[in-house]
Amino acid sequence: MRTLVDMIAALLLLAGCALAGPVAASGHPQADITARIAPSAGRLEGEMRLTLPDTEPLPLSLGPGFELTEAEIANGEVERVGQRGVVLRPATAGAATLRWSGAPPGSARSYIGDRGAWLGDQAGWYPHPTRGRLGYELTVALPERLQAVASGSRRRDRVRDGQRRLVFTHEGPSLGITLLAGDWDKRAQETEYGTVYTLFPETLAGQHDTYLERTAAYLETYSEWIGEPPHETYTVAAAPFPVGLGFAGFTALGERVLTLPFIPGTSLAHEVVHNWWGRGVYTAPEQGNWSEGLTLYMGDYHQAARRAADEARRMRGDWLRSEAALPDTADYPLEAFHSNAGPYDEIVGYKRGAFLFHTLHRALGDSGFDRAVHRFYRAYRHREAAWEDLAAAFTEAARAEGRDPERIAALLDWFRTETELPRLVFDERTLTVTEKPGGGYRVAADLSWDAAGYPVRVPVTLTTEAGTAAHRTVALEPGETTRVTLASEAPPRYLRADPDYHVYRELVPGEGAAILRDTLLAESVTLVSEWDGVTGAARHALSGRVAPGQADRERPLLIVGPRQAVARTLEAVRACGMQRIRPVATSPVAWASTTGGGRPLIALAAESPDQARQALRRLGRYGRHSYVAFGAGHETETGLYEPTDRNALRLPLADQLEGG
Repeated sequence: MRTLVDMIAALLLLAGCALAGPVAASGHPQADITARIAPSAGRLEGEMRLTLPDTEPLPLSLGPGFELTEAEIANGEVERVGQRGVVLRPATAGAATLRWSGAPPGSARSYIGDRGAWLGDQAGWYPHPTRGRLGYELTVALPERLQAVASGSRRRDRVRDGQRRLVFTHEGPSLGITLLAGDWDKRAQETEYGTVYTLFPETLAGQHDTYLERTAAYLETYSEWIGEPPHETYTVAAAPFPVGLGFAGFTALGERVLTLPFIPGTSLAHEVVHNWWGRGVYTAPEQGNWSEGLTLYMGDYHQAARRAADEARRMRGDWLRSEAALPDTADYPLEAFHSNAGPYDEIVGYKRGAFLFHTLHRALGDSGFDRAVHRFYRAYRHREAAWEDLAAAFTEAARAEGRDPERIAALLDWFRTETELPRLVFDERTLTVTEKPGGGYRVAADLSWDAAGYPVRVPVTLTTEAGTAAHRTVALEPGETTRVTLASEAPPRYLRADPDYHVYRELVPGEGAAILRDTLLAESVTLVSEWDGVTGAARHALSGRVAPGQADRERPLLIVGPRQAVARTLEAVRACGMQRIRPVATSPVAWASTTGGGRPLIALAAESPDQARQALRRLGRYGRHSYVAFGAGHETETGLYEPTDRNALRLPLADQLEGG
């Protein structure tokens, strides 16, 4: 397809046609598309009637496996480019008609067959503009036994003479059209902001009610928070393979994924929010992807915070631990993130991006953050938006809220461009604890923020045996040191800065916990095992290079074997004493530790090589945990080690009291 697009682009350049900018200054083409799917023949026949708003040449192309059979224009010229491409050159605003047929080359995720169809936009199943975008009405015709879903709003679903005809619309310029079909039952639920549908096979009939109720609740929550949804319907469709993908107006979740009990409360919210960010407001090509971070923050994180403060705290801590595990050679600025091609991108684009929006939310407050989100969505619905556009919305919201817009602009610029984690630290040498004349205690210490940091607001707490006795938020500029003073009536126990991980920063020694991701993301890992045949599974689990070798305390390690053999190797490399013994009795179990040389390691104790291979294939998804024990099916037991009692941001005060 790339060759065909290049051919069309070359023809336009020879003709003196500009390739940049929208298809037409006064609007975008509108398409009336009919797609007839014949599952038994494994083919699609299509027709597109185009309304062209001006005289701009419009290049379109089909994907491999499809052939353009007819191309007509009411007033203008048609230039054919091979069997799959065409350039429409209208003399005036007018109309054109294209007809085509074919099927995508057979693959697991691009097909037409008895089980239905999976036709992603990238498959080129309809004549796709090689620049610019279309608004459209799509009619899908297929056998009555099948259902379908496509990008946009679902309008009609009618059956006649054994054929089902469904209509979908997208009046604004769309990112592209994905069309799926399957042997599904359809259920529906009305909401104030549109209709929610579920399309599940009969084997998942028991899931309809859960997904209808949760999706409807999310649709209402985010419509009230962001603005009316960009589409009038939203559909959750079952996919025959394990995916979680969001499209305009619908999401496709794998059949096995749908049955996992945590999905309705986590991944589903993420996909619904993508209906606004990424599918309602588009990211600008080559100008960075802000949508994944904003979606993670408003979707996954917001739902976690609604369930429990501790759950939100754990998520923020995971973001910081993930940053700590990211190799320097794999790091890059947030503004350079475009798509998720692996775990490094997930840390930069998703988690760092989410921390940016959490920081903005804290800086602006609820009303300021909500104002920025509303403004941004209204301005760019069905349009591309770059980081600069988003920054303008947030700085304007700061101005409207009476806050310093320059501080917000500096914060945004820092997060987008920097990669080094800034340091926050108490100077323990300045710590004082004094008894007040009238009773009670006063605690003070100097708090310093990295000169390479951003404008920050640091929560500081003073705790006693009964809990938090005093709290304040300290605003710091990069390179600033300030004296922090707090008081309590009861004897104070700890002075703590950022105890709940609200600040994007470097974790101080003793604050973080060893997690599996430390080794999973390492650039190079030595596999230590007496078993043959586990190297392939280990390479599947880890991001960096994996090579069998001898135990070496100066290198990241993956230790795999029977419990006794793993224990001997941990002893040999002088692994952290608290983390040498497997944390649970079941097998297989993997846990994180560090060598005597301070290098990360994963120990995996199993009963057999086959059991170890199965565990390794599942290991990658549990990186945020300190350990995971694998049970039958999807059952697991996970945990996170507790940080040490003392670190540079958690100062114990007992010695100071005794000294006083």
